Amino acid sequence: MRKYIIVLAVLALVTPALAAIDIIMEDLGDGVVAIKYDANGGVLPRAFALDITSSDANITEIDNFFVGECDDVAQGYGIFPAAFRREINVADPNWVAAGYTPIADQNDYPADTEYGLGSKGITIELGSVYDTTVDPGLQNKPADQDTLCEILVEGDTTLCITTNAIRGAVVLEDLQPADVNLPDCLAVEISTVCLGDTSGGAGVPDGKIDLTDVTRAVTLIKDVAGLEVTLTDLSPEDQAKYGPADCSGGSGLPDGKINLSDVTRIVTFIKDEPGLEKFSCICLDGNQVVPCE
Repeated sequence: MRKYIIVLAVLALVTPALAAIDIIMEDLGDGVVAIKYDANGGVLPRAFALDITSSDANITEIDNFFVGECDDVAQGYGIFPAAFRREINVADPNWVAAGYTPIADQNDYPADTEYGLGSKGITIELGSVYDTTVDPGLQNKPADQDTLCEILVEGDTTLCITTNAIRGAVVLEDLQPADVNLPDCLAVEISTVCLGDTSGGAGVPDGKIDLTDVTRAVTLIKDVAGLEVTLTDLSPEDQAKYGPADCSGGSGLPDGKINLSDVTRIVTFIKDEPGLEKFSCICLDGNQVVPCE
Protein backbone atom coordinates (compact mmCIF):
# COMPACT_ATOMS: atom_id res chain seq x y z
CA MET A 1 0.00 0.00 0.00
CA ARG A 2 2.77 2.43 0.90
CA LYS A 3 4.48 1.87 -2.45
CA TYR A 4 1.21 2.51 -4.27
CA ILE A 5 0.55 5.77 -2.40
CA ILE A 6 4.08 7.02 -3.05
CA VAL A 7 3.70 6.29 -6.75
CA LEU A 8 0.43 8.23 -6.76
CA ALA A 9 2.14 11.22 -5.16
CA VAL A 10 4.84 11.16 -7.80
CA LEU A 11 2.35 10.80 -10.64
CA ALA A 12 0.25 13.64 -9.23
CA LEU A 13 2.83 16.12 -10.37
CA VAL A 14 2.39 15.14 -14.02
CA THR A 15 -1.41 15.21 -13.95
CA PRO A 16 -2.79 18.11 -16.00
CA ALA A 17 -3.77 20.94 -14.05
CA LEU A 18 -9.58 23.69 -9.34
CA ALA A 19 -9.81 24.83 -5.20
CA ALA A 20 -7.98 28.04 -4.37
CA ILE A 21 -4.55 27.46 -2.86
CA ASP A 22 -2.54 30.49 -1.75
CA ILE A 23 1.23 30.46 -2.28
CA ILE A 24 2.96 32.88 0.09
CA MET A 25 6.45 34.35 0.37
CA GLU A 26 7.60 35.75 3.72
CA ASP A 27 10.85 37.68 4.17
CA LEU A 28 12.46 36.35 7.36
CA GLY A 29 15.44 38.68 7.17
CA ASP A 30 19.12 38.27 6.28
CA GLY A 31 18.22 36.94 2.84
CA VAL A 32 16.03 34.08 4.12
CA VAL A 33 12.57 33.77 2.54
CA ALA A 34 9.92 31.26 3.57
CA ILE A 35 7.77 29.65 0.89
CA LYS A 36 4.35 28.83 2.37
CA TYR A 37 0.93 27.59 1.32
CA ASP A 38 -2.62 28.04 2.63
CA ALA A 39 -5.47 25.75 1.55
CA ASN A 40 -8.01 28.14 3.06
CA GLY A 41 -9.94 25.31 4.69
CA GLY A 42 -10.61 23.57 1.37
CA VAL A 43 -9.23 20.45 -0.24
CA LEU A 44 -5.56 20.00 0.58
CA PRO A 45 -2.94 20.00 -2.14
CA ARG A 46 -1.36 16.67 -2.87
CA ALA A 47 1.63 18.11 -4.69
CA PHE A 48 3.35 21.37 -5.67
CA ALA A 49 5.59 22.22 -8.63
CA LEU A 50 6.84 25.80 -8.46
CA ASP A 51 9.46 27.96 -10.14
CA ILE A 52 11.19 30.54 -7.92
CA THR A 53 13.22 33.15 -9.76
CA SER A 54 15.49 35.94 -8.57
CA SER A 55 16.14 39.18 -10.45
CA ASP A 56 19.68 39.83 -9.23
CA ALA A 57 21.14 37.62 -6.50
CA ASN A 58 21.68 33.89 -6.70
CA ILE A 59 19.59 31.49 -4.64
CA THR A 60 22.20 29.61 -2.63
CA GLU A 61 20.41 27.37 -0.13
CA ILE A 62 17.14 25.57 0.56
CA ASP A 63 16.24 24.43 4.06
CA ASN A 64 13.44 23.76 6.57
CA PHE A 65 11.53 21.33 4.40
CA PHE A 66 9.76 18.20 5.62
CA VAL A 67 11.08 14.86 4.37
CA GLY A 68 9.37 11.50 3.91
CA GLU A 69 5.93 10.19 4.77
CA CYS A 70 3.60 11.79 7.27
CA ASP A 71 3.33 10.00 10.61
CA ASP A 72 1.96 10.58 14.11
CA VAL A 73 4.87 12.85 14.97
CA ALA A 74 5.27 15.11 11.94
CA GLN A 75 3.43 15.85 8.75
CA GLY A 76 4.23 17.76 5.60
CA TYR A 77 5.16 17.56 1.95
CA GLY A 78 8.19 15.30 1.97
CA ILE A 79 8.00 13.41 -1.33
CA PHE A 80 10.25 15.05 -3.92
CA PRO A 81 9.68 13.35 -7.30
CA ALA A 82 12.74 14.80 -8.99
CA ALA A 83 15.05 13.42 -6.29
CA PHE A 84 12.93 10.41 -5.35
CA ARG A 85 13.91 8.20 -8.25
CA ARG A 86 17.60 8.96 -7.75
CA GLU A 87 17.89 8.87 -3.97
CA ILE A 88 15.13 6.70 -2.50
CA ASN A 89 14.80 2.93 -2.35
CA VAL A 90 11.06 2.36 -1.88
CA ALA A 91 11.65 -0.90 -0.05
CA ASP A 92 13.93 0.79 2.49
CA PRO A 93 13.70 4.58 2.10
CA ASN A 94 16.40 6.80 3.56
CA TRP A 95 14.59 10.12 3.77
CA VAL A 96 17.67 11.98 5.03
CA ALA A 97 19.89 11.13 2.07
CA ALA A 98 22.09 14.13 1.28
CA GLY A 99 20.76 14.56 -2.25
CA TYR A 100 17.11 14.24 -1.29
CA THR A 101 15.77 17.80 -1.54
CA PRO A 102 12.83 19.48 -3.31
CA ILE A 103 15.10 20.92 -6.03
CA ALA A 104 14.17 19.59 -9.47
CA ASP A 105 16.89 18.40 -11.80
CA GLN A 106 17.35 20.85 -14.67
CA ASN A 107 18.30 17.98 -16.96
CA ASP A 108 14.86 16.37 -16.65
CA TYR A 109 13.07 19.13 -18.58
CA PRO A 110 15.77 21.61 -19.66
CA ALA A 111 13.37 23.96 -21.42
CA ASP A 112 11.06 24.32 -18.41
CA THR A 113 13.23 23.85 -15.32
CA GLU A 114 15.30 26.47 -13.53
CA TYR A 115 19.04 25.87 -13.18
CA GLY A 116 19.05 25.22 -9.43
CA LEU A 117 21.03 26.37 -6.42
CA GLY A 118 23.80 28.81 -7.18
CA SER A 119 21.77 30.39 -9.97
CA LYS A 120 18.93 32.90 -10.20
CA GLY A 121 16.21 30.26 -10.30
CA ILE A 122 15.09 26.97 -8.79
CA THR A 123 12.24 24.60 -9.56
CA ILE A 124 10.86 22.74 -6.55
CA GLU A 125 8.59 19.69 -6.38
CA LEU A 126 6.93 18.49 -3.19
CA GLY A 127 4.20 15.92 -2.57
CA SER A 128 2.60 14.31 0.48
CA VAL A 129 2.04 10.70 1.53
CA TYR A 130 -0.16 9.65 4.46
CA ASP A 131 -2.45 6.79 5.39
CA THR A 132 -5.78 7.29 3.59
CA THR A 133 -7.29 3.99 4.81
CA VAL A 134 -8.11 5.16 8.34
CA ASP A 135 -10.91 7.41 9.54
CA PRO A 136 -10.42 10.87 7.99
CA GLY A 137 -10.26 12.42 11.44
CA LEU A 138 -7.25 10.26 12.28
CA GLN A 139 -5.28 10.71 9.08
CA ASN A 140 -1.85 12.23 9.44
CA LYS A 141 -2.48 14.86 6.82
CA PRO A 142 -0.34 17.93 6.28
CA ALA A 143 -1.66 21.09 7.92
CA ASP A 144 -4.14 23.38 6.18
CA GLN A 145 -1.38 26.00 6.07
CA ASP A 146 2.34 25.59 6.61
CA THR A 147 5.84 26.24 5.32
CA LEU A 148 7.04 24.25 2.35
CA CYS A 149 10.66 25.36 2.60
CA GLU A 150 12.96 28.31 3.17
CA ILE A 151 15.45 29.64 0.66
CA LEU A 152 18.49 31.90 1.01
CA VAL A 153 19.52 34.59 -1.48
CA GLU A 154 23.00 36.07 -1.41
CA GLY A 155 22.06 39.73 -1.87
CA ASP A 156 19.37 42.28 -2.60
CA THR A 157 16.94 40.99 -5.20
CA THR A 158 13.31 40.52 -6.20
CA LEU A 159 11.83 37.03 -5.93
CA CYS A 160 8.90 35.80 -8.02
CA ILE A 161 7.00 32.51 -7.97
CA THR A 162 5.12 30.83 -10.81
CA THR A 163 3.68 27.34 -11.14
CA ASN A 164 5.56 24.85 -13.28
CA ALA A 165 3.01 23.50 -15.75
CA ILE A 166 5.06 20.67 -17.22
CA ARG A 167 5.46 19.20 -13.73
CA GLY A 168 1.78 19.58 -12.84
CA ALA A 169 1.64 22.99 -11.08
CA VAL A 170 -0.45 22.41 -7.91
CA VAL A 171 -2.57 19.26 -7.69
CA LEU A 172 -5.26 18.49 -5.11
CA GLU A 173 -5.77 15.31 -3.11
CA ASP A 174 -8.29 14.09 -5.67
CA LEU A 175 -5.65 14.61 -8.34
CA GLN A 176 -7.58 17.54 -9.82
CA PRO A 177 -5.70 20.72 -10.69
CA ALA A 178 -5.94 23.52 -8.15
CA ASP A 179 -6.72 27.16 -8.65
CA VAL A 180 -3.63 28.92 -7.36
CA ASN A 181 -3.27 32.42 -5.96
CA LEU A 182 0.34 33.40 -6.54
CA PRO A 183 1.97 36.12 -4.45
CA ASP A 184 3.24 39.42 -5.75
CA CYS A 185 6.95 39.44 -6.39
CA LEU A 186 8.88 40.13 -3.18
CA ALA A 187 11.68 42.69 -2.88
CA VAL A 188 14.36 41.27 -0.57
CA GLU A 189 16.84 43.67 0.96
CA ILE A 190 19.81 42.57 3.04
CA SER A 191 21.15 45.20 5.38
CA THR A 192 24.74 46.06 4.56
CA VAL A 193 27.14 47.44 7.15
CA CYS A 194 30.58 48.60 5.99
CA LEU A 195 32.77 47.34 8.79
CA GLY A 196 35.41 49.79 9.92
CA ASP A 197 33.90 52.77 8.08
CA THR A 198 32.75 55.28 10.72
CA SER A 199 34.35 58.58 9.80
CA GLY A 200 31.97 60.34 7.43
CA GLY A 201 29.98 63.36 8.60
CA ALA A 202 28.28 62.76 11.97
CA GLY A 203 29.75 59.27 12.01
CA VAL A 204 27.92 58.24 8.85
CA PRO A 205 30.05 55.92 6.67
CA ASP A 206 31.71 57.68 3.72
CA GLY A 207 32.56 54.61 1.65
CA LYS A 208 36.25 54.47 2.51
CA ILE A 209 38.51 53.38 5.35
CA ASP A 210 41.43 55.59 6.31
CA LEU A 211 43.33 56.92 9.34
CA THR A 212 40.30 58.96 10.37
CA ASP A 213 38.43 55.69 10.99
CA VAL A 214 41.36 54.42 13.04
CA THR A 215 41.40 57.62 15.10
CA ARG A 216 37.66 57.41 15.68
CA ALA A 217 37.88 53.86 17.03
CA VAL A 218 40.87 54.73 19.23
CA THR A 219 39.10 57.82 20.61
CA LEU A 220 36.12 55.70 21.59
CA ILE A 221 38.15 53.23 23.69
CA LYS A 222 41.23 55.14 24.87
CA ASP A 223 39.80 56.26 28.22
CA VAL A 224 37.86 53.08 28.97
CA ALA A 225 39.12 50.42 31.35
CA GLY A 226 40.61 47.53 29.40
CA LEU A 227 40.46 49.62 26.20
CA GLU A 228 37.21 47.90 25.33
CA VAL A 229 33.65 49.12 24.82
CA THR A 230 30.60 46.85 24.67
CA LEU A 231 28.21 48.21 22.07
CA THR A 232 25.11 47.48 24.13
CA ASP A 233 26.47 49.87 26.78
CA LEU A 234 26.29 52.74 24.28
CA SER A 235 23.23 54.81 23.44
CA PRO A 236 21.29 53.71 20.33
CA GLU A 237 22.69 56.75 18.52
CA ASP A 238 26.29 55.85 19.39
CA GLN A 239 25.69 52.19 18.59
CA ALA A 240 24.73 53.22 15.06
CA LYS A 241 27.66 55.63 14.86
CA TYR A 242 30.42 53.36 16.16
CA GLY A 243 28.97 49.94 15.37
CA PRO A 244 30.81 49.51 12.05
CA ALA A 245 34.13 49.67 13.93
CA ASP A 246 33.25 46.27 15.40
CA CYS A 247 34.97 43.94 12.93
CA SER A 248 37.26 41.62 14.88
CA GLY A 249 35.11 38.61 15.66
CA GLY A 250 35.52 35.29 13.87
CA SER A 251 36.10 35.78 10.10
CA GLY A 252 35.97 39.52 10.72
CA LEU A 253 32.34 39.43 11.80
CA PRO A 254 31.14 41.67 14.64
CA ASP A 255 31.49 40.34 18.17
CA GLY A 256 29.53 43.06 19.99
CA LYS A 257 32.50 45.01 21.31
CA ILE A 258 35.16 47.45 20.12
CA ASN A 259 38.73 47.03 21.35
CA LEU A 260 42.33 47.05 20.14
CA SER A 261 41.66 44.01 17.95
CA ASP A 262 39.26 46.11 15.90
CA VAL A 263 41.76 48.93 15.63
CA THR A 264 44.43 46.45 14.51
CA ARG A 265 42.12 44.98 11.90
CA ILE A 266 41.32 48.39 10.42
CA VAL A 267 45.01 49.36 10.37
CA THR A 268 45.91 46.05 8.70
CA PHE A 269 43.30 46.66 6.05
CA ILE A 270 44.78 49.98 4.95
CA LYS A 271 48.47 49.85 5.92
CA ASP A 272 49.72 48.89 2.46
CA GLU A 273 47.36 51.16 0.52
CA PRO A 274 48.53 54.42 -1.14
CA GLY A 275 47.65 57.27 1.18
CA LEU A 276 46.57 54.73 3.84
CA GLU A 277 43.11 54.85 2.34
CA LYS A 278 40.95 52.15 0.81
CA PHE A 279 37.67 52.86 -0.93
CA SER A 280 36.47 49.26 -1.02
CA CYS A 281 35.72 48.42 2.59
CA ILE A 282 35.04 45.13 4.30
CA CYS A 283 31.31 44.56 4.31
CA LEU A 284 28.89 42.37 6.17
CA ASP A 285 26.21 41.53 3.61
CA GLY A 286 23.64 39.31 5.26
CA ASN A 287 25.80 36.58 6.78
CA GLN A 288 28.77 37.05 4.46
CA VAL A 289 31.85 39.24 4.48
CA VAL A 290 32.10 40.61 0.93
CA PRO A 291 33.77 43.49 -0.90
CA CYS A 292 31.76 46.68 -0.51
CA GLU A 293 31.70 48.87 -3.63
